[in-house]
Amino acid sequence: MADGLNGESLFNGIADYSTTLMTHHPYTMTSVWFPKDAWVDMNGIQGSRNESPDNNLMVYARVAFEYARTDPMRPALFLEGSYEDERNAAGKLPPTTPRNVRMQAWYAFFAGAAGYSYGHCRNWDQHQQIDYLDSPGARQMSILHRFLAARAWWKLVPDQTILSNGEENGERRKVAVRAADRSAAYVFYPTNEGASLRLSVLGAAAGLPAYWFDPRDGHTVAIGVLTAASASNLRPPAGWEDAVLVLEPESLR
Repeated sequence: MADGLNGESLFNGIADYSTTLMTHHPYTMTSVWFPKDAWVDMNGIQGSRNESPDNNLMVYARVAFEYARTDPMRPALFLEGSYEDERNAAGKLPPTTPRNVRMQAWYAFFAGAAGYSYGHCRNWDQHQQIDYLDSPGARQMSILHRFLAARAWWKLVPDQTILSNGEENGERRKVAVRAADRSAAYVFYPTNEGASLRLSVLGAAAGLPAYWFDPRDGHTVAIGVLTAASASNLRPPAGWEDAVLVLEPESLR
């Protein structure tokens, strides 16, 4: 135990890390604290509005950074973010909305995360009323789960080159993933703003039908088969807070 936080003997005293799946719940990212330690199997990530109101910085950028690491290569888990209904920055920010936690979740998975943890502030502080279990954000995590579970999400590849124009930055950043064989692609729109696709990245997928998926309730709106011309300035339906643009074979729907 004398070796301290960076010593293997500390963790051998708790468990045999060679046979136990282990990670670290960090402030920021595990790789900042334990970049190459042998006991770490998965990199953990924390990022909430207590640090910054920008999910692009706290979630997308951190997950993308860990996903791109190759020395060593580890799965990345988004372990803790902003809690639904929580007032952050010592109460100076408005309560965290369902849209905010949706953005965290979709950003995490589309940046390459192997997992995401949703939380509600009344669960965090052990509130006596449990109606938060049916809160909008909690229900929308189920919608996200069904969307990803219906597809081989663990094989999806983050690929921002799919966006030829309108990627934007901050909490306006659109995030794209594709199938490894380029047969399908998905773009998360955190706002109701347009973007254009580079269909050449997708190969055969350029001839596939597209539709909008509403992360709030799973509702869909057909777009039609995209061409180079019709893939320009694609914008979610009016009134939608956010959206997922889906381009995939009919068999996956």
